[in-house]
Amino acid sequence: MNTLKEQMLDKIKTADHAYYALDNPIMTDAEYDSLRAKFIKTYGIRDLNYVPGEVSNDFIPFKHQVPVISLSKIKRTDTDKFLKEIKKLWPVVYEPKIDGLTVVAYPNKDGSCKFVTRGNGKIGEILPNFISKYMGTNINNTGYPIRGEVYLGYNEFKEINYDRKIKGETLFKNPRNAAAGILRNKECSPYINKLNYLCYDILGQDISEKDKLNLIESKSKFTTVPYFEGDNPNDINDMVEDFYVNYVDGNIPIDGVVIKSNLNKSLEKFGFTNHHPNNAFAWKDIGEKSITKILDVKWNVGRSKITPVAILEPVELNGSTISKVSIHNLNIIKKLNLHYNDTVEIEKVNEVIPQITRVINREENSTPINKILYCPCCNSILEEQNGQLYCTNKNCDDRLIREIEYLSSKEMFDIKGLSNKTIKKIIQANLIKDGPMSIFNLKASDLISLEGLGPKSATKLIQEINNVLSVDIPLSTFIAATCINGIGKDVGKILATKYRTIDKIINACKTKEDFTTLYGIGLETNIILHSQDFINKLVYLLKWLTPKECNKQINTNSKLFVITGTLTKPRNYYKQLIEKHDHKVTDSISKKVNYLLVGENAGSKLDKAIKNNIKIINEDTLFSILKKG
Repeated sequence: MNTLKEQMLDKIKTADHAYYALDNPIMTDAEYDSLRAKFIKTYGIRDLNYVPGEVSNDFIPFKHQVPVISLSKIKRTDTDKFLKEIKKLWPVVYEPKIDGLTVVAYPNKDGSCKFVTRGNGKIGEILPNFISKYMGTNINNTGYPIRGEVYLGYNEFKEINYDRKIKGETLFKNPRNAAAGILRNKECSPYINKLNYLCYDILGQDISEKDKLNLIESKSKFTTVPYFEGDNPNDINDMVEDFYVNYVDGNIPIDGVVIKSNLNKSLEKFGFTNHHPNNAFAWKDIGEKSITKILDVKWNVGRSKITPVAILEPVELNGSTISKVSIHNLNIIKKLNLHYNDTVEIEKVNEVIPQITRVINREENSTPINKILYCPCCNSILEEQNGQLYCTNKNCDDRLIREIEYLSSKEMFDIKGLSNKTIKKIIQANLIKDGPMSIFNLKASDLISLEGLGPKSATKLIQEINNVLSVDIPLSTFIAATCINGIGKDVGKILATKYRTIDKIINACKTKEDFTTLYGIGLETNIILHSQDFINKLVYLLKWLTPKECNKQINTNSKLFVITGTLTKPRNYYKQLIEKHDHKVTDSISKKVNYLLVGENAGSKLDKAIKNNIKIINEDTLFSILKKG
């Protein structure tokens, strides 16, 4: 059996082969970088000290005059390492890291070029076809090989896929995949001149980066990458961030920023490994992005609100196929000015939840996505509050389904056997007359006639439902059972710990006590707690349920945690563990936060935590903190 080391190394090499040889990645950049970093941390760099890529049998092999190697990478969130490297390389220039394919233009005596892929860094392959404007003479008169990146712009990517769709051909997954397919076509692709070539290096010339780019511009017909010179090493982090944000919203696909020493003979000074030079590195964004199209919008009726969901052309993102994303509310539709058939960029928040981040392209005469006026289930007029739509009909079938699903869930009443299918059958049989609590009026005789429920199953389900009525339930669960948007078990725990009994909570709501003095309750929640609707629902629930008094003491040493990144167990596990020890968990970084629990691929929260001097901890440290109490 292979060792863990061999298994990890095999995964890395398989991913290298898929990316460089097949032009068909099997994992995202973030997943690959994480796997590679984990291997190096555990086993060292030695086994990875090679340039990935191999030469196929489809093209003529060509030995590079100088090794064409990769760049080392520093994550966007690794600020300390970034600044340390910047100060070492200073002065520096920075330029966009194009998400394309490396091609080296070797000059002939007449200035015409032989275009060669990177291959494995030592041997590439001669491309029989290239962008036509670079196929003449006097293209490269520098006397040296020029390195650049071939890419396909987002707009051109959309045009090509549209053309292929009309022809019934397989669509390209993303701009890089498209550029590779076009460039490596043995016959000249009809799309070859849609490609672009941006140059950034002269092989064998150890001069300053600025001089290299000027030489390419003056002695060749190639276009160079845009670049900026760093002014101050202490300000460079913000400058690179701004530079990245400006370019990532353009037509050129980029996946980071390249930072290079601008010293003359910097390669001689800093040296290089078999894998990368030490005079430059890539600053990488940790978020993966994909391009797709909005085909339609469905409006999902939930237990407390109606949510727009964009139906997308299926696309790969972080190893999964995404065909729909929640738009969450009307404010996002307005902010992004979303239209049907928009070509959009999507990414995963904290590597988990996909969302639309921007519009890439819009078709002429496209239709804006407007809010609906009536409930898609019961046709009742909808209400809008703060960008959210609400169905006001308490007996709306879809709303009832979601409310009863929520109440029967493990985190609430844990009613076993009350599945989504069974709930739908109960509602379709018109057995729910007065909101979700009507489930407590059901009898076995009501359920026997339902398809798939015999006398035994019906009796067992009614016993499960009645079990809820026979015990006192936690006060926090009772409050969450109101099924009001924004009032869940977290708010319930805060109120229960403070007021202890339901009578005191109802009285506090009626007298409009200021709940914002309690940590975790904001202005909007405060308004809801004062509302007659909330008070009425609490009183209504008392007809069915008995909440027990909360004897939990307020923890004066309670700490506030934020969780980010991928951990060894689901995030909810750590949230429940922290709360079990009388501490709190919040979603956003502020000066009130005591600890940031960090996993792999940590997001922007890590940067914010560092700026706010918040203590960064891992899982082991968390367990130590909780053990101490």
